[in-house]
Amino acid sequence: MPKNKLDIILGFSIQRISRTVNMLELGLGDIVETTDIHGKLRNIERYAIHIQSPWRLLLDKAILIASSDMYEPNTKTEWSEDFNWEVYGANLFDELCETKIKELLNHISVEEVVLDDVGGLRIVFDSGHVLETFSDTSSTETELWRFFEMSNYDSHLVAYVDRLEI
Repeated sequence: MPKNKLDIILGFSIQRISRTVNMLELGLGDIVETTDIHGKLRNIERYAIHIQSPWRLLLDKAILIASSDMYEPNTKTEWSEDFNWEVYGANLFDELCETKIKELLNHISVEEVVLDDVGGLRIVFDSGHVLETFSDTSSTETELWRFFEMSNYDSHLVAYVDRLEI
């Protein structure tokens, strides 16, 4: 199991937390200038983790934010049949990121990275916060998460329930 590839993020803080639809995106490491796939120069985080499985950020025994928060209305909105969680800012995840989580993550560093035998990822921070992902499928073809260097589109570490692939 190529665990060492993830050890490269030890000591880094999370520079960016966002989402694309319901996929969690984390940007880690120093900011570098790179050319994107469209040939445009951009300043981006050196590394990224894209998480498509359930996840949660914990401190002690409390969940601070979790994947299901994307489907809940923000605290200023009452749930209704018309609630559209995909609209940026409408859901609890977006609200928590803007009001609490982004600032917190910039000040804590990755202390330990642990992989389990069924595609789970556990990132422990020096502050005691823990980001956990876990598989909720038995399918061996469902991507759970991926780790990659933002300037290298060819080499991704991709986790499935039964394996890691590069």
